[in-house]
Amino acid sequence: MSGTPHLGPGQTLTTAFLRALAEELGARIAAEILPEKVLARTPDTITWWVPAQREVMFFGGVDPEARALDGGAYPHPALVFKVTRRELFVRALERDERPGAETPLKTAPYWNCDAAGGVCLGSMRVPDDTTAESIAGWQAGFFRSHFTHANGAVRLTS
Repeated sequence: MSGTPHLGPGQTLTTAFLRALAEELGARIAAEILPEKVLARTPDTITWWVPAQREVMFFGGVDPEARALDGGAYPHPALVFKVTRRELFVRALERDERPGAETPLKTAPYWNCDAAGGVCLGSMRVPDDTTAESIAGWQAGFFRSHFTHANGAVRLTS
């Protein structure tokens, strides 16, 4: 042989090979009991919903009107959060009830979020994983962060 790459004869794939390949690609999920608020779970994504509630919010940045709101408790709509590969997304729900597969998602009324629901993590403290146990940490990271800037050209709140 001259060292030139070539395609050899094919081999039948085995179930054992496919399992090993899936594990090496990170498709293994440890068994865990999922709370009712979890909507979906994959090896690298977890999605959950939160009923409407009051939450304390923190505002930073240069806008003096926003800074005057810092530390107050404000009403929030029902929300859907998704974490995938250490990226956080948030969307709002029209109704305060657990969403289904056909429930339309709305733009969440928050600074630090883009039109697709992506959250700018900035200096937010968030968990390293995407398990059911990490949900509280992701939510706390979101609500305990400083909302500092609007993303996009649309006014989200009044």
